[in-house]
Amino acid sequence: MRLRSAVLILIAVLLLAAAPCVLAEGEAVVSLSVASVEATGETVTVPITILDCARVDSVQFNLNYDSAALKVVSVNPGRIFPAEYVVSNAGEPNRVRFACICAEGLTKGGEMASVTFEVLGGTGSAITLTDVVITAIDAGYVQSESYISLTDGGVAVGGGELLQEAGDEKGDVLAVVLQGGRADVDDVQ
Repeated sequence: MRLRSAVLILIAVLLLAAAPCVLAEGEAVVSLSVASVEATGETVTVPITILDCARVDSVQFNLNYDSAALKVVSVNPGRIFPAEYVVSNAGEPNRVRFACICAEGLTKGGEMASVTFEVLGGTGSAITLTDVVITAIDAGYVQSESYISLTDGGVAVGGGELLQEAGDEKGDVLAVVLQGGRADVDDVQ
């Protein structure tokens, strides 16, 4: 009897944990996207855009690319976050890390940063967003989770097709729940 009860409780807990989050009516979804561009010269600039981001006060993510195909030349802040609060680190191959903050929260969306790459070969590269955490503040400056829609991009070379990473799903909406200083990410239906 105890074993059966324990198994039923375990199944119930697993089902509740696996249940997807559902957006409440009127809940905003912050869109973070990387453009898909065609390289026509030796360098190409790829914008990173954030939309539907009223009151967003912090964004952090990794921008991933193929370092055999592209080399970071420069990283430039956009105009929506104060430039002094946009930090990037392009010191690792295959990745640029970003962190941006705005104490008052954003009032509009737009280009938050751009990365200029040197094109190294004729294959191009997918450019993907990972480890994304976006938070927003309310009128009382209480920080909360944000729902996120991600769109990956890339660089195509010589009229070729844009390469996609395996398993890349466009437009996924993610729920980022801050729990004790760590972010848990769940797919939202």
